[in-house]
Amino acid sequence: MRYVFGPWIFDTTRCLLQAEAIECELDPLSFKLLSYFINQEHRIVSREELIEQVWQQNFVDDNAINRAISDLRKQLKTNDYKTQIIKTHYRKGYSFQLQVTELIAEQNRQENTQQQSEDAHQVIANNVNDLDKAEEVNSPITNILTTQQKTTHKNKTYLLVRLVSLVIFISCIVYFSSVLTPTSIPTQIPTKQQAITPPSKVVIVKTNLKPLEYSEEVLSWEKGSYLLPIISKDKKLLSYTFRETDSDVYVLRIKNLETLKEYDLTDKNVNLDTNSNEDYFPLAWYDNQVLVYQLSNAMHAKKELKCEIWQVRLQDNVMANKHKKLYDCKTDELINADIVSASNQMLYTKYNYRGMADLAAIVSRNLVSGAEFQISSPNIDERGDYFVKVSNKEDRALFLRKQASGTQIFISDLDGSNQKKLVELDYYIASVNWDESDDNILWINQNHNGLVNYDLKTKQIKQEKINSEHSPGRKFMFNLLAKDHFIIATQDSNLSIDQIDLNSDKPNTAEFIDSNKRERNFVPFNKSSASIYLIEGQGNNSSIWQYEEGIRRKLFDFSIADIMSLAISPDDSKLLIATKQKLYIYEVNSLTLTRSIDFTGTIKKASWPKEASILLAYAPSLKTYAWFYNLETTQLSKLTDSPIEKAILINDNNLLFLDKEFQLIKKNIATGKLSFIFQFSKSSEVVWNADENYIYYISANELDYIIKKPLTKLGVKEKFLLSKGKWIVELIINNQKENSILYINYQYFNLNYLIEMKLKATTNEGHLLTNRKAG
Repeated sequence: MRYVFGPWIFDTTRCLLQAEAIECELDPLSFKLLSYFINQEHRIVSREELIEQVWQQNFVDDNAINRAISDLRKQLKTNDYKTQIIKTHYRKGYSFQLQVTELIAEQNRQENTQQQSEDAHQVIANNVNDLDKAEEVNSPITNILTTQQKTTHKNKTYLLVRLVSLVIFISCIVYFSSVLTPTSIPTQIPTKQQAITPPSKVVIVKTNLKPLEYSEEVLSWEKGSYLLPIISKDKKLLSYTFRETDSDVYVLRIKNLETLKEYDLTDKNVNLDTNSNEDYFPLAWYDNQVLVYQLSNAMHAKKELKCEIWQVRLQDNVMANKHKKLYDCKTDELINADIVSASNQMLYTKYNYRGMADLAAIVSRNLVSGAEFQISSPNIDERGDYFVKVSNKEDRALFLRKQASGTQIFISDLDGSNQKKLVELDYYIASVNWDESDDNILWINQNHNGLVNYDLKTKQIKQEKINSEHSPGRKFMFNLLAKDHFIIATQDSNLSIDQIDLNSDKPNTAEFIDSNKRERNFVPFNKSSASIYLIEGQGNNSSIWQYEEGIRRKLFDFSIADIMSLAISPDDSKLLIATKQKLYIYEVNSLTLTRSIDFTGTIKKASWPKEASILLAYAPSLKTYAWFYNLETTQLSKLTDSPIEKAILINDNNLLFLDKEFQLIKKNIATGKLSFIFQFSKSSEVVWNADENYIYYISANELDYIIKKPLTKLGVKEKFLLSKGKWIVELIINNQKENSILYINYQYFNLNYLIEMKLKATTNEGHLLTNRKAG
């Protein structure tokens, strides 16, 4: 088969490009790339699609893709022809720009060959079309099926030709795959990256063991907030971040676990230039005397983001500690890291992966030379890699990848090779660690307050309940050294609700609901001043409460994990509780469950804007879209073609949604017309809500204000001042004309503790003894 585009003739049978006197034989990768582009008919092809369809691997470094595209472009250049052939679409992918014509010559002699080639190309096209339709075919609800068209039978001769064509096509793919060796381009350590191996079958061992009993010793007595406990390799020094009561900055501290003496490494008297609006967070111990830490101003309103990685070398005299800046990190996220001391390598979560502020990959950096190379490569529709831990022998690494439905645990060599997914959890975990032998890995299931052990040899999982009066905080709030010894920072934050009366001449922020409980998922009624919210308990234990005219009343307990949102029906008669994979509908007056609906994908958010329609931010697989679920027909209708972060129906016909590029788009769901509204700054999280006329949001550069902006270009932007020390989690709007209120679900820090947990040993008589070997 031969194709003509621009000055070129592409001969697929000989892998040749010809232009006048120029003849170029394509390498296998360039041949596959060009063939794939030709079959897409100017369609934008994403990098993920190229990985799946051309490389046919799960792990391909960005540098390998860039190099392959560059090589193909060079081979498509001539001295006389300057038109762009492969166009880059920023953060979207690539498209082939030229009109392609199939060249038919010597038709009688080549008829059979031509038929085979056409069939082979049709197989490619069908595969691509099947990929595009996969999410629509994979319906989230078991009783929603897409009727497929049945094909008619072909005659035996045509079937034989198709079979031969398919065999030829598969043989070519196998050949090209065998000669391709896509790798990332490290600047120092050579890699041999491989496709990610799927997880082996995991056996979950159910045990009837008694709960684990620990002695619990408080390590911190000063009033304030503690987080990120990281113990040195010799178990003698504990680094952590501390925020004193009435202060709004975090300082870096070291505690000697033998003498119990504490040191402030960011004291202004120490050899370090400090700023009152900068925070310090420990990352990893280089050795027993050197600590690497992160300096950031992301928690404070700054127009220019500051993020730096430093190290401090501890001296006998703490006043003589030597601090050294290593590099700039350019993120507003909290970085996680671990260090390979033997090779001066730091494996860390590098954010802004593929231009997305909250997406991270695992990267290895030489702390001496500064050279970096990529270890992991998450899909942009996944939530990224957020934790990494090097083995005790410093030959392997574990890392965690966040999914819509939970956490995936991966293992690989230190250069990213031999990468394998160990297990996929339907809940989130904060961290993971190796045992002393490196044969088992450990993590804590906070939903069930359980210690989990995964045996790397037998692939068995064993979970044991922890009996404790203290529970650890969330992300990076504990250092799990071993089953018999770990350190936790208890919960350091609370959730409460404020309000702003939007009808007031001078709208001000006022307290609405505040207690020592974690209130979230707040939703107001549509026709009254009442509201419903959730109080978050330990594990899966939560309760649903109603608030009206200052009176709080518990409606019922709800012991189910992963509650994503609450919603009230337009007539105020029903309550919707959305979990990751299920909708529960209750009658408000009787509190009886009237309906439950199962989904196979992941629900991110649910609202109830129309009587018969529930609006979902829903991911059938990886990508999240806006959908209507019709309660009468039990069918899903897809509302957006591009992946979204959040969607709101502001009136009967208009949907507002935030896309992956942080663009706020309005879509008329009746006509399909799209209108660009606003471009958010690309920070890690965007908090916003909207009504028919205004958008309310938090700016990354003005964290102390809520900004009210008209959806049209007309009108004046307003600001509502917030109390300092409050971080906004969600904005909720009550659109009653005479009682229009903006509710603010916020997080603030409270007092917590550092707790050392040591396993108690049991004698034959059943008495508990402190395990002296621990620690």
